[in-house]
Amino acid sequence: MDEGRRRLLALVAGAPMLGAALAACGTDPRPKAAPGPRASLDADVKLRWRAVRGEQTLLALHAATVAAHPGLAARLQPLTAHHEEHLAALRADGPLPYGGGDGAA
Repeated sequence: MDEGRRRLLALVAGAPMLGAALAACGTDPRPKAAPGPRASLDADVKLRWRAVRGEQTLLALHAATVAAHPGLAARLQPLTAHHEEHLAALRADGPLPYGGGDGAA
């Protein structure tokens, strides 16, 4: 098994745990962005920032997988759509520091 496929499978295996962690804090009305260095950021902001980066990485792996194996496009489409929706929801919760909210690295 090549390294890219191993990484994709590892990320997919961990996705349900990340979703459960994010669902637990989805109703907090406080703002989720804070200026300053990463060490001083609220724990919710740090978690959301990591989740955005994880979703971006996962979507990039989906795209790379489809580029390398076009026959998997139809099977991956529902998963890709789910992760695109999740990323949009994470971004809608407010701005993130360090380029996490707009697709920039």
